Amino acid sequence: MRYIGIDVAMETLDVFSEESSFVVSNNKSGHRQLLKRLQKGDIIGLEATNTYHFEVVNALLQKGFEVRQISSLLSYRYQHIEGSKQSTDKSAARALSELVALGKGRALTEEQVHNPLRELTRARDALVKQRSTLKCKLHKEANKDLQRCYTKLIKNFDAQVEKLEEKILSFAPKGSDLLVNIPGISELSARIILAEIGNVDRFQGYRQIVSFAGYDPSSAESGTSVKKKGKLSKRGSPYLRCTLHLGAFANLRAKPNVFNAYYHKKAEEGKHHNAALTAVARKMLQVIYAVLRKNEPFLAKKCLTE
Repeated sequence: MRYIGIDVAMETLDVFSEESSFVVSNNKSGHRQLLKRLQKGDIIGLEATNTYHFEVVNALLQKGFEVRQISSLLSYRYQHIEGSKQSTDKSAARALSELVALGKGRALTEEQVHNPLRELTRARDALVKQRSTLKCKLHKEANKDLQRCYTKLIKNFDAQVEKLEEKILSFAPKGSDLLVNIPGISELSARIILAEIGNVDRFQGYRQIVSFAGYDPSSAESGTSVKKKGKLSKRGSPYLRCTLHLGAFANLRAKPNVFNAYYHKKAEEGKHHNAALTAVARKMLQVIYAVLRKNEPFLAKKCLTE
């Protein structure tokens, strides 16, 4: 058994083991070369890098290899502790190999890597962001010809976003009927949330899903000083965090409900607007986790007591 670390980039894969290190292209040809050099029983560790790791992980899983996903923060801290003054692709791959040997990382499955609903929701997110950029340019543009150009492009983006949303809404993932009964969650946002969370049973408890969403506080320490809570870590899924934030904001403008009451409670405790809004988003995540884990509908009275 060998422990293999792979640093994934858009175009290349830096591979490290105790025996050797090499680089292959991050494409089908490179994946075939990688598979030829691996041995039965090898355990592979890598970081999640946007979508660049999906294809190589699929290729490895289909051949029966165990693939472990290592937190980028853990990898960075490990390199720092080991005294790496300069982080390179090779040093990152070496750190991943050593972390896997220490038993770190989460074993990946094909379902987690290949998620058609998540691919659609993230594609929609990318188009919405590009459309927003164009709208900002249109608002500032004085040239009439460019205004017409931007307007036409925005209409094209509108059409593409609408098509993607139709496809997204055609999915009926388990739990979507439960989530839409929670204030602030629409049919579309329910699917985005489920696409990001996946199987809720993979989280051992509420704290794990909070960390996955990046709503856990970062810790700060210096010398012998006591650890203190800092700002949000924001290490998890930005797609999930954004959707929850929009849901929390929608609750502020909605008719009185348990979540806008919770916002006002936090505001009265002295929290500023953004902190109170984040508290609402985190509360919504707590409710989502409970609803999915117990497979029970949302009950406002129960929410108030938890």
